[in-house]
Amino acid sequence: MIAREWKCRVPEVHSEGFTGYLYETGIKDSSATPGFLGAQIFHRSLAGKVELTLITYWDTLASIKAFAGDEISRARLYPEDEVYELEPDLSVQHYEVIEHQISPELRGVNGCSCFVTSQSSSFRPAASTGRPCRAAAYFSVRHSQAF
Repeated sequence: MIAREWKCRVPEVHSEGFTGYLYETGIKDSSATPGFLGAQIFHRSLAGKVELTLITYWDTLASIKAFAGDEISRARLYPEDEVYELEPDLSVQHYEVIEHQISPELRGVNGCSCFVTSQSSSFRPAASTGRPCRAAAYFSVRHSQAF
């Protein structure tokens, strides 16, 4: 399995709107691509901004190419990104996932969809349930320049 990591920063005022837009663009397009295995979005508060990290999981580099194009290290950006005053990383990182564990009894706790798989029909963030997400995922990854 290959993890693809992309980061961006957005003003706090646009955080919720951009996260919804990310679900409607990047997550939706990724999940429609054969070889997509899942996704996670991480949120971190900064001074006046929010940093979002999108990790998507793929079966092969060929699947990533089908989504991202031939230059898989270049971020796939969308036309309306600028509406949210987005500060995107223009490149992405790829990692070979060498360990992946998620507790089966915690998947989907409280209606959470924090680990979105290609079989999921819902792409809403856990925060939309109004309850905290208690799901836990643990990853050990090895970064490889070969990607």
